[in-house]
Amino acid sequence: MKKIVLCNDGVDSANKGDQAILRAMLPALRERFPDARIEVFSYSGTRSPRRVLELLRAIAGCDTFILGGGHPFQDLTSQVFLLFGLLLIAVARGLGKNVFCLGVGAGPVESFLGKAVTGPVVSMADRIGVRDRLSMDLLEQLGVRDDKMELTADLAFPLPSAGRDRGRAILEAEGIPQDETPAVGISLRRWFHFSHRFLPGSTRRVSVEDRQQADRTDRVYVRFLDSLVDDWGVRLVFVPMRKARSEDDYGQDDDRYSEEIREKLCNRERTFVLKGDYTPEELKAVFSLMDMVIAVRMHAIILAASSGVPVMGIAITPAKGQGVFEVLSLESGFLPVESLDGPLLKERFSALWRRRKETEALFRNRMKTWNERALKNYEILGRS
Repeated sequence: MKKIVLCNDGVDSANKGDQAILRAMLPALRERFPDARIEVFSYSGTRSPRRVLELLRAIAGCDTFILGGGHPFQDLTSQVFLLFGLLLIAVARGLGKNVFCLGVGAGPVESFLGKAVTGPVVSMADRIGVRDRLSMDLLEQLGVRDDKMELTADLAFPLPSAGRDRGRAILEAEGIPQDETPAVGISLRRWFHFSHRFLPGSTRRVSVEDRQQADRTDRVYVRFLDSLVDDWGVRLVFVPMRKARSEDDYGQDDDRYSEEIREKLCNRERTFVLKGDYTPEELKAVFSLMDMVIAVRMHAIILAASSGVPVMGIAITPAKGQGVFEVLSLESGFLPVESLDGPLLKERFSALWRRRKETEALFRNRMKTWNERALKNYEILGRS
């Protein structure tokens, strides 16, 4: 029996985007390889010596090793994050395994070591499905062989929705009114400054400068969101894409952050925060009921857009801004988080809001293309 080892964060991550990728991948892989045994390991969570050893043993006993989807080729989180993925590719290739990277994003890569080793190591893979053009261009600049790469799309695009009826039931259970007022979904992530250090952010204290920048960003969000209610008469529905797992989960506590921002709003009576822990399919159903979605989290954008809902992005990396919005054919739909200010946010929202019916039609016409591009990742496996 063929054995496939898949390294993907969705197996134990609280991030609904990671979960969405894995929940879309596993049925697709099982359909194409019905007799294969598929073993899944966490990418970020497999860092203890015991778990790393288990993963290496699994790779040694497999036929095919798959890294992805997600965004493994970046050292913004830490250099260790990037080097761990490269190590797995090198080990699997050294053991003579078939090696594939599916639906991956890349960048930024700023460290000297990352720039030196990423190209040669990633080129060891048999094939690489890259989810956006910006990531592909960066990998090519880093020395990844062009003939190894194929432009695909994020693996979460084809994830099915739990259905609009289920979405309505969730809103009703949460006490969120469903009236004629336009609803805007909000998916924020706390501002956090990563600085390409060697070790992950969880190993160091949050600096005073980080806190000050976070406070400035909070004030921009509050003024902007209040203006949406005042000027456009919308309801705001906060949809956390990652719930905190501990008290010190700073930057990964969308649920707490959403509540903090809501408490600062003047228009709290027209704003709501989802409290429950829902599957990605259920969140996609909720997003499908919105008139527009504004998100920092990339997979909130993908779940909404693949439901035909207009989106506006606030990007923390180029690939999660320019990269994904080029896939969506909505190049003006995002702003980098570093350049946020209230007037610019309002201007961009106003332009997108006026064109939301046009954007909805664009997205519905593009859905088939997005799904086909996502499924190309699996064709790569069959051609090698």
